[in-house]
Amino acid sequence: MTKYTRMEKQRFRIGELARALSVEDYVIRFWEKEFDFRSTRSQGGQRFYTKEDLSKFKTIKDLLYNKGFTIAGARHQLSRKDRTPRNPQVQNLPDSVELLKKQLLVLKKLLN
Repeated sequence: MTKYTRMEKQRFRIGELARALSVEDYVIRFWEKEFDFRSTRSQGGQRFYTKEDLSKFKTIKDLLYNKGFTIAGARHQLSRKDRTPRNPQVQNLPDSVELLKKQLLVLKKLLN
């Protein structure tokens, strides 16, 4: 069982989120501030998170820890992701354009 399979509740606290991400609680609070993220709070001020929040924080962690983005770079990358159309064909358009360019260059060489 992975650490994420235990995250089946609808809402969970900051400590549970931090454990699932293998970071300290203060890291979550820092990311909330830096990425202008608003967690749901109880009347007593206790932070609560959803599975969607977990997914967003997983993306933030990946950008910062694995892909080497700075905070500003990760923020920019996330804003680009939010503006990306949901249509998978449109999402892959830049890759398709590059592939077409390569194919056109090959055809051009064959024709010369």
